[in-house]
This record gives sequence, C-alpha cells and structure tokens, in this order.
Amino acid sequence: PTGAPMDVHATPTSSTSLAISWRAPPASLSNGKLRGYSIELRQQDQRGSVTAVTRPVTGSLGGEQYTVQGLEPGALYEVAVRAFNRAGSGPLSSPRIIRATLPA
Repeated sequence: PTGAPMDVHATPTSSTSLAISWRAPPASLSNGKLRGYSIELRQQDQRGSVTAVTRPVTGSLGGEQYTVQGLEPGALYEVAVRAFNRAGSGPLSSPRIIRATLPA
C-alpha cells in the first residue's frame, strides 16, 4: 500500500492493555487486497524498545481494532499502524502519544 491507515485511536482498557482502532487506507492507495496490519508501540522514554503486533484482516475493510495486552501500568506509548499486502508493508500512520494503560 502507498497509503497509511487513518483515524487511529487508542483507549486504555485496563492497567496493562490498550484497545487500538483504525480505518483502512483509501482503496485507491491500497494497491491490491490488504492482508493485514502491524501495530507498532514504543514506550515513551525507552529508546529502541519497539513491540510489533501483526493482526490479520478480518471482516470489513472499513475499520479494524485490536487490543494489545501486557503493557506497563500507567505508561505513555507512541502508537502507529501500517497495512500490508502481498507486495509488502505500507507507511506508518501518524504516531499518537497516549497514556496507554490505566494506573495499577
């Protein structure tokens, strides 16, 4: 894809988890059928510590969501999403910094 996922939102669901939702890139920028997404999380103030989670596409391409678990309580995270197809990965969405988890 040459377009990034849009409307990325992150909502804390517990002290160690974050629900992430987004919309697929525009069809004109998908360059074929999307096969999935990767969610990239970077804990703020921890250089080089990136956790990537790959999520297969299911259901409608109008929107997707995924809950990431095992995060640090009360931590700040940078969240970005990218789509991929047979040809490879597309660009990351604009990063969002969010308090990813509720305090313990």
